[in-house]
Amino acid sequence: AALPAERRDALAKQLLTCALGVVGDVEAVRGGDEETEADQNAAPDPKAAEQLVSAAVSCQVAPEALLAELPEDQVESATKLLTPFMSKWKFAFNGDSELPEEMWQEFPAEWVSEVSTLFRKFATSRRTSKSGGRYNIGLDTAGQPQAWTQRTQYSIDFNYMTCYIAEEGKRGKVCPMRQYAADGTTNPPVDELHPWYKKQVADKDAKGDDWMSNAFFFEAFKQALDHAGVKVESEAETMFDFRWNEDFRSLKDSGKKMYRGGEEYRLPFGWKRFAVNVKGQYNDGDNKWLSSGDGSWAIAYHGTSEEGLAGILASGFRVGPRQKFAGECGAGVYCTPFHDVAADYAPKSQLHGHTVKIVLQLRIKPSAIHRVTTGSDYENKYWVINDPKDMRAYGALLYDCAS
Repeated sequence: AALPAERRDALAKQLLTCALGVVGDVEAVRGGDEETEADQNAAPDPKAAEQLVSAAVSCQVAPEALLAELPEDQVESATKLLTPFMSKWKFAFNGDSELPEEMWQEFPAEWVSEVSTLFRKFATSRRTSKSGGRYNIGLDTAGQPQAWTQRTQYSIDFNYMTCYIAEEGKRGKVCPMRQYAADGTTNPPVDELHPWYKKQVADKDAKGDDWMSNAFFFEAFKQALDHAGVKVESEAETMFDFRWNEDFRSLKDSGKKMYRGGEEYRLPFGWKRFAVNVKGQYNDGDNKWLSSGDGSWAIAYHGTSEEGLAGILASGFRVGPRQKFAGECGAGVYCTPFHDVAADYAPKSQLHGHTVKIVLQLRIKPSAIHRVTTGSDYENKYWVINDPKDMRAYGALLYDCAS
């Protein structure tokens, strides 16, 4: 380790060359027509090759870097020797860094060889790297895709540990990636938030002098729970997923209609949504209910106070005693597809010096919707959901009453 990098590189190459020589000698002896006792005694110990390769890697030279400089006819043998010491690289195929670890997929060996070498160089010269940590992978010297890529485009960004993957003729996707070293360590660590996750959260957070930030919201949420006698000690990421926040405050109604679960989705213009961590929490991880296509659930709203918000998110909805339309719809929880109606049931709350209203954004199982039809025009905007399990809060909307 005390040797200069150039000395270490040269020593590692010499050791690997010796290891390949051992392999060649062993194969030559075994490949003879008749293997005599003298041949067996003269043949090198196969374990010597493994020891030499181990010594080469101990020179702090990436196995992939050693492979990259070998003649083509030696690559196959060297790969067999170096594989136990090589890192694996995997990616979250759906673009979600929170995808369960066992579902991450491995990159092709050629990709691993090229990227591992680049990553080692980037890690040692991060501040002076002209590329900024971004590289196109799988291109030959003429800039054309190499055969192994099968014309799939790979573009990596080491700053956020992502790889943009675009198969020929298909739309590309930014996929978080992770290095799995031979010693069991990972980069970035599995038990920490991925850099891509942090970037997505930062992109959706408040900017400049906008006080309605993730930090403000979570402090307000903890305050509400504290008023209810519940102490929050967990991190915000365990309860909320701020990557999916949406700010509707500056948007205007274009008149375009949208639908979820077969019902019209009326956007909550003027409000900001803080996303609840619900992805993968239901239906054995099937998130179709959150989508906009087949299998999606309808969108509705439920007005509540800060105490109500805390209780619902902590323990779910409960059917209350006041059931004006039980005769028509049965007993259940009331909600509405109109956010302005839900806002009428949300009292003003004082949160850290700001006056706000809180409305929960819900997903409702379409078959569970019972529409009120026997009330006033206003009351006929209500939906009644008999079973609270058929409604899921996936966002908390905040409205600045001062605006």
